[in-house]
Amino acid sequence: MARNPNSPRRESMRNILGKKTAARVAARTGGCCAYCGAPGAQFDHLHPRHLGGRDVEHNVALACAVCNRAKSAMTLAQWAAYAAATLGLAVDPVAIRAAAMRSRLDHKLALAA
Repeated sequence: MARNPNSPRRESMRNILGKKTAARVAARTGGCCAYCGAPGAQFDHLHPRHLGGRDVEHNVALACAVCNRAKSAMTLAQWAAYAAATLGLAVDPVAIRAAAMRSRLDHKLALAA
């Protein structure tokens, strides 16, 4: 599907987050998809933007293209149920959110030291 030339192009998450923050997000899961463990190359909003999710480190996770497309604009809870029912994936939304918050806290503590 071709992009509509009249629609504004969304800036890449790597640029929005900044290189260092994007690297921390990727390192959180060792460069793998936070949902299935496959190599991840895309950033996904844990809390969807259309529901008020922001472009910040603790609201972004690395995802493979398959999971990112399948999750689309679902919340983590919706995605966990969908992934289990249709893909046979055991997605733990609490663990994913906790890892994101822990990463943010670790970074803030490192800056304060």
